[in-house]
This record gives sequence, structure tokens and C-alpha cells, in this order.
Amino acid sequence: MNEQNEEIEIDLLRLFRFILSKFKTLLILGIVFAVLGFSYKYCRFEFSSTPLAEVNNLFTIEKIEKEPDGKVVKKKEKVSYNLYKEDYEARYSEYESKKRNVDLHKKFLEQDFENFNRELENTQEYIRNSKLYNLSPESYWESEFYYSVREKNAKTAMPNIASVKKALKSKEEGEEETFENESTVVRFANRLLHTQKYIQAFAKSLGISMNLTQKPVRELFGFSAIDSYSFVISLKGDSKETLSKLEKVKEVFDKEFTDFYGQDYIIKIVPISLERIYNAGLIKLKRDTDNAVVKLNNEIENKKNQILNQVQPLPPEDISSKMKTLEGYKTMKLLIFTIAGLFGGIFLGAAYFGMKYLFSGKITSSEYLKNLYGLKNIAVLHESSFSKEIPDEKVRLENAVEILSAGKKKVVLVSTLEGKDINNATEIISTALSRSGVAYDFVKDCKLKEITDSDAVIIVEKLDVSVLDAARVEIENLLAYKVSVDGIVYA
Repeated sequence: MNEQNEEIEIDLLRLFRFILSKFKTLLILGIVFAVLGFSYKYCRFEFSSTPLAEVNNLFTIEKIEKEPDGKVVKKKEKVSYNLYKEDYEARYSEYESKKRNVDLHKKFLEQDFENFNRELENTQEYIRNSKLYNLSPESYWESEFYYSVREKNAKTAMPNIASVKKALKSKEEGEEETFENESTVVRFANRLLHTQKYIQAFAKSLGISMNLTQKPVRELFGFSAIDSYSFVISLKGDSKETLSKLEKVKEVFDKEFTDFYGQDYIIKIVPISLERIYNAGLIKLKRDTDNAVVKLNNEIENKKNQILNQVQPLPPEDISSKMKTLEGYKTMKLLIFTIAGLFGGIFLGAAYFGMKYLFSGKITSSEYLKNLYGLKNIAVLHESSFSKEIPDEKVRLENAVEILSAGKKKVVLVSTLEGKDINNATEIISTALSRSGVAYDFVKDCKLKEITDSDAVIIVEKLDVSVLDAARVEIENLLAYKVSVDGIVYA
């Protein structure tokens, strides 16, 4: 069983090699069929009575339909290119709109995230630098200075300290009075005190850095208008030393303010108070600041989660790849028909040559006759009609003929082929016999008259050329005549 399988495998391999030997013919057939396939499809495109864009069943689209039971299902439908293009553009427009909305929402979330982070950093810097944030209400210090401004030669009585404190208390309780005729001098004083120059000076006097926020400095001084021509500046801190440092900066302000208006106005500055008082507002300040930090952290975490949870809309399957065009469709179909024609032609040619090989009735294996009749293969010059001659086999043939012809007077070469078909083998044999002094003759179709006076017979055939049935008849006749057959030579 194994030997049979091996012979079949060898035969299949030889069949494959035989088909490959016809590669030029196969290639020509493939090119011819490729041209035919291309021409057929091209004519269908160019000379059809219906425009290609209107031909139905060319492209597939998906439609969402609602069935009678209320179930929503997707169904595929074959349509023309025009309908396919409309469906594609509608789907793509919807997808792009959703994508823009998601991107815009994400951008807003990222802006909010950055704003909350910035606000948190400002608050954290305020907590680090503030003199009042961690201050207990009992340790609060404050000083107040009353400023009175009047034109020279004007008779304006200065209010007493009690009335000034009453006015300040009313402002703290939310009963601040608005002065429609507030003088330019008071407005100037307020703006001058809050300029960057004095904010920086207050910060420098206390060693406070202001990288992100000025709140730790601004909360240490205040400005309150009492009436149209008077105001109070208050200084706040955690100790008397802090107030002293702030007061030195205020003195610089006083000098600049009085120098600016001193020629036209009489400016009087009266200290109102310098004392440590209980400030319940510090409790609220700390609570509000801590709550602000917690709220900002929650907002930051919330925005971060919202950003991470943003999901881009998934494009429809037919939009994830580029929309097909008519030119692309035509090119693809022409290419498919061309390639199909190429391989179809090669396949048909291979099938033809394969069938021709299998049903040719020729000798295709040097082992077949050897195994069938027990004859020896003297030499195989060509393993097939499509292979090159084997040089070693020529030497082997010469040596074998000299050995086999020893002591013989005449050897007959028998074949079913004409001499020209096996000339390469007969020349080698005749040369070897001549050197040995042995007479020889060539006989076709194994006639009894020509072989009866010979000492031995050498059968000469050719693979893929000699007809198997004729060769078998030839050998069976020789064996029937009881002729001494030295072996078979394959030319």
C-alpha cells in the first residue's frame, strides 16, 4: 500500500512538472483570457443603455426598519450608486455632527477643568500666605485712620470720633451709604491705595509672595468713604508688629496723597484706633475657604471623570472606510475580471495539458516496464521529454553496453520509434559496440527475421514519446520468441 502511494505521489509530481514545462503556452492563454475578461466588462460599462449610476443592485446599504411587533432591525438592501451616495452622505453628515458636538463639549469640560485647577491653586496659595486664615478671633488686631479733606478757606467742622465709628459700624452691618456727590479727592485716594505699587509695598513689608493671587495682601487693608470729603483706612493683622509694618507703607501713601492735593486742600489724618479685638468673621473666613477647597476638588474630579467618559460616536461600517466611487467600482470590477481571466486561462490550459498527459497512453515512468516484466533499466538519458539530458547516464550507458556485449557477436536495437527520435541513445550504443567489435542492427516493430540471428536485444524507448501499449506488445513478442533481452534504454 505504501509503495502504491509513493508511485502515485511521484506521478503527481511528474504531472505537475509536465504542466509547468508548458508555462509559456499557459501564460499566453492567461493573457488572452485576461484581455477577453477586461474587454467584456469594459463593453458592459461603456456601451450599456442604462447609466452605471442608475443600475440597481450594485451597492449595499443598511436600513433601520420597525417591524409590526415593534422590534427595530437592520436590513441590508441592494441599491443603485445614486441611492448609495445619498445614504452615505446622510450617514456621514450625521456622524460628523455628533462628533463635532462631542468635541465641543469636551473642549468646554477641559476649559472648566483648567479654570477650577487655576482657582484651586489660587486658593491654596492664599491659605499658605494669609495672615488671617488660621488666625483665632481673639488674636485679631486692627487699626483705623480717619482722613478729612476740605478746601482751603472753607469752614467745615470735623466730625467727632464717635460719629465716624458709628458710620463704620453701619457699613459693616450692610447699611453702607452711597454718596452721589463723592468728591474726586476721595475717589482718587481709594484708587491710589489699591494700585499695584502699594499692594506690592504691603506684600514686601510682610514678606508675602504673590505669584497667583493678591488676596492675602488685599484683605489686610481697607478703604471706607464716610461722606463726600472724608474716608477711613483700616489696617488688619495678626499682631501689633504686623500693623506697624503696614502703617509704614500707609505713611508713604499719606505723603504721596497730601503732596498731590496739599496746595488746594487741607488734609487731616487722625488715628481712630489701634487694638486687639474679637473678630467673629475669621471663623466664617476659614469655614468658607475650606468649603471652597472641598468644592473645587469635587468639581475638578467631576470634570475629570466627565472628560474621561466622553465617547466618540462610532462611524457606520460603510463610513469607516472611504466612500466608494463609480470610477473606483469600475476599476475594481475591471481588475477582478482581468485577474479572473488570467487565472482562468492558466487553469484551463493546465487542465488541458493535465488531461492530455494522463490520457496520452505514453510511457511516463521508467519503472513501470521494469516492474511489470522484470527487465533491467540500462540507462535513462532523459527523465522526461521536458527535462535535460543527464550526463552521468551517458557514461553509464557506454560502460553498461561494453560490459553486456562482452563475448557477443551481434546485438540488435529494438524500438517502437523511428531512429531519429532515439538518435542520442543509438549513437552511444553503436559507438560502444563498435569499440568492442560487436556487430549491431536497428529494428523497428520487432520483426522476427531481423532478431533471430542476434546474440542479444537492447530495447530503446523514450519517455513521454513511446506508446505504452506498443512497447508492451514489443516486449511480450520478444519474451515469446525467447530472445535474450539485456535491458531497456530510455533515450
